[in-house]
Order: sequence, then structure tokens, then C-alpha cells
Amino acid sequence: MKIAKLSFGMLRKHAKIKDISFGMLRKRTDFLHKLSTDLVEQYDTIVLEDLNVSGMVKNRKLRCMQRS
Repeated sequence: MKIAKLSFGMLRKHAKIKDISFGMLRKRTDFLHKLSTDLVEQYDTIVLEDLNVSGMVKNRKLRCMQRS
């Protein structure tokens, strides 16, 4: 199997896309860090809960409670 060699223009495009993606990742991480810092400063206690939503939907009792 022969692998095609990328042209210089394609390599530049790939590098530019990689830089943009990395910048978006850094912005997202910075936003989450600032948000979590603000929440910690504003509230004394923060509680996180991991819900099994798919299991809750499958449970008939919880499904009946949801409709009413």
C-alpha cells in the first residue's frame, strides 16, 4: 500500500487547524477554571452528583413519576 505524501500547503493547513483546536481547548479550560474558582469563592459547600439518567428512564417507577 502506497502512502501519499502531503504537499507543503496541506501541511500548513493541518498545522493551522491544530493551532486553532489547541487555542479552543485552552479557552475552554480557562473558562472552566474561572467558573470553578468563582463558585468556590461564592459558596461554602459544593456537591456534585453523577446521575444514571439512562437507568432512571428505564425504571418504570421513575418514568411514571416523570409523566405526572
